[in-house]
Amino acid sequence: MKLKTFVIVMSSLFVLLIGGCGAMGMSLSQGQAADNVAGATDARAPGAPGADIAPVTGACAADDRRQGLPSNLAPEGQSRKTHLTTRMQNVQSQVEEKFNGKFRTIGGWRPADSISLDHPCGRAIDVMVSGLGHQANRQQIADGFAIAAWAEQNAKVLGVHYIMFQQCIWNVQRSTASGCGHVPAGVDGNGWRSFADRGSVTQNHDDHVHISVW
Repeated sequence: MKLKTFVIVMSSLFVLLIGGCGAMGMSLSQGQAADNVAGATDARAPGAPGADIAPVTGACAADDRRQGLPSNLAPEGQSRKTHLTTRMQNVQSQVEEKFNGKFRTIGGWRPADSISLDHPCGRAIDVMVSGLGHQANRQQIADGFAIAAWAEQNAKVLGVHYIMFQQCIWNVQRSTASGCGHVPAGVDGNGWRSFADRGSVTQNHDDHVHISVW
C-alpha cells in the first residue's frame, strides 16, 4: 500500500473511531442520567417522632392497614400542634424547602373528609399551585408536576402512598400504570392513570397536588 493511501485510510479510521466514542459517550451519559432519575433519593427520610406526637388512634391505624400498609411501616400518631404524622411533616417541610415560590399555600389536616381519612388522620397535604377553585395555568401545571414527580421518585424514602394532580393519580400499588392523558407533553406520565371527573376544579385536583403518605 502506498504511503499516501495508508495515511488516508488511517485518518478515516481515526475519524470513525472518535465519532463512535462520542456516540457511545453520549449514550452512556443519557443512560446514567436516566438511572439517576429513576433512583432519585434527593429526599430526607423521616426522623424519630417528636415529643408532641400523640398515640395513633384505632380508626387511623385500621384505615392505614385497610389501604395496604407495607409490613416495614407502622401507623403513626399525629402532632398535637399540626395534626400531621411524622412522615407527613417530613414531606411538607421538604416541599417548602425545595419548591419555594412554586406554590401558593399548603393545606394539611382537617377534622373530616367525605372521601377518605387521609386528611383527618394527618397523612395528607394539598399543595395549592393556583387559587382555590381556579384551574392552574401552564406554568402552575408544570410546577405542580415537578412537585408530584419529586414525591413519586422519592416515594420509598418518604413513605409516599399516592399522589393526585390534574385528574391523574399515581400510587405505589399501581406504579406501572400505562399513563394519564391529562399529563402535559414533556412530562413523564408513566405510572399515572386518570380518575373519573368529580365535578369541580378542586375535586379533580386541578388546583393542587395532593400527597398522601402511609
